[in-house]
Amino acid sequence: MPAALTEEDVIALCAQSGPKTNRCVYPVVNPAYFIKYGGSHTMGEALTQKYVYRRTTDVPRAPRMPKVYRAFERGPRTYIVMEFINAPTVDEYLAEYPSEAEYVYPSIASALSWLLDLPLPQYAGLGPVGGGLAVHKFFGADDDLAPLEFADALKRTPGRGDKASVDFESEERCFYHSDIREPNFLYNPETGELSLIDFQHVGILTTSFVSYALHGSNDTFVRDMAARITFPKLVQLPAMGCAASILMQFGGSNLGLNEQGLPMSRRQDVQDPENVDVS
Repeated sequence: MPAALTEEDVIALCAQSGPKTNRCVYPVVNPAYFIKYGGSHTMGEALTQKYVYRRTTDVPRAPRMPKVYRAFERGPRTYIVMEFINAPTVDEYLAEYPSEAEYVYPSIASALSWLLDLPLPQYAGLGPVGGGLAVHKFFGADDDLAPLEFADALKRTPGRGDKASVDFESEERCFYHSDIREPNFLYNPETGELSLIDFQHVGILTTSFVSYALHGSNDTFVRDMAARITFPKLVQLPAMGCAASILMQFGGSNLGLNEQGLPMSRRQDVQDPENVDVS
């Protein structure tokens, strides 16, 4: 990021864009930087994107993606300043050249396969790189945010009884992408280069969540990608169905559990500031 573009400059540029968007470019003519801003969960998005970008330098046939130059928080918002890639989104390109899908779609499937096979960071938890709430279409409420930071909390949900076991901790962990849509990819027709953008719905979860994103959708494009990617249809339907019904029943709340997935009383639902560990 240029030294002349300060954090205050970034905030001012975003403010000028108005309340109906969460992104802008700089400069307006021949932009070099793409700025995205939003709630606190986007810091996890920035850290995930930075990690995945670094892997493009040592993994063969990696897709292109924007380099993150800076991410910072100001009040309730996080600002991510990244590289601007000058290429149309796949939906824009195919709207003009629909027959090109036979060349573009295999590139998207290859990029997704590359992402799913990425080595995990050391000591990786569930959710975005660096920690925080997972963002996945499975959760389906409040911007697709997981209601808890640890997915294994679902298996200790009060009232579950002895029905279908929801034990995702026994599964392998891997990277996932749960917002597989044409606008989330760029395609340069001159070079044939495909770029992976928008890491809000990218993170680390267990294989059932990866399979759910690929095989649990009725969307035509997602089904096409699932058919091209060699990721098994291994969703444990009773477990995922139980988890989905739990989330629906509790309306995306904290499920009556603390961050460790242990039951807590209603009076503990809002954490006492005196008990917050700030060390």
